[in-house]
Amino acid sequence: MKKLSLLFLIIFYGLQLVAARIYLEEGGIVLWVPDNWKQTVEEDYIFCESSDKGGVITLEFLDAQTLDEALAEYPEVLSDYFDGLKISSKLQNLKLINHDALKISGSARYARKECNLQIYLIESEEGVLLLVCAGEKKNWAEYEQLFQKVVLSLEQKLEQKENNI
Repeated sequence: MKKLSLLFLIIFYGLQLVAARIYLEEGGIVLWVPDNWKQTVEEDYIFCESSDKGGVITLEFLDAQTLDEALAEYPEVLSDYFDGLKISSKLQNLKLINHDALKISGSARYARKECNLQIYLIESEEGVLLLVCAGEKKNWAEYEQLFQKVVLSLEQKLEQKENNI
């Protein structure tokens, strides 16, 4: 029994070391990201980048207050990070923890690498939240799995925040 408990503690704390939770003060949002990614955290945005610059995660509130306004604003915001943005899918309407949201897929260049993008616009009481997950095309399968974890971590924290109101 002691061996099983020790194994559980090693696994539990080992997993804690490979991930980080980042707090976005504006809106009280918490986001999971890989611990070994470079992280820039300010009051109003989060920017994370893999060591090889093949993966990027950004999270920030737009000036927009509605999804329609956000659709006009987000391409300009993305141009600060990415070159040659191309949208490759129709808008996908979804709910992320009782908030109206849109998912958009596309591609762009980051650090001279061709990347796939998953773009989320999430309407909330504080405004529209922009979450962008970009991963190098040649390693997209790995990044796509990672980004699913990122999106789920955001959802869980939004739900907890709403339940605490």
